[in-house]
Amino acid sequence: MLLDGGVTVVVTRRIRPGMAAACEAWMQGVTAVSTTCSIHVSITCLLYGADPARYAKLMAGQKIPPDRLAKCKRDYPLRKKAWDTMLAPHQRKKLHD
Repeated sequence: MLLDGGVTVVVTRRIRPGMAAACEAWMQGVTAVSTTCSIHVSITCLLYGADPARYAKLMAGQKIPPDRLAKCKRDYPLRKKAWDTMLAPHQRKKLHD
């Protein structure tokens, strides 16, 4: 799913036979998922942590408490490092610097 000019979020899950259409419909409405959904909060938290100024308006509409937003900003570098470390062995090597 492509968000706001180049940020790509990939959500994967095993899909039972016959459920592909329902999953696709859910993904189309992902921005309307209740903030009680932990996956939604986690994804928006990652976006906010990556660039708080850019995503402040998005987060204002989510009714996420300010202390949670501060945690998103604080935790982002750790989460990014974890993802980078996990994905590194599976990424193509750069040919030129």
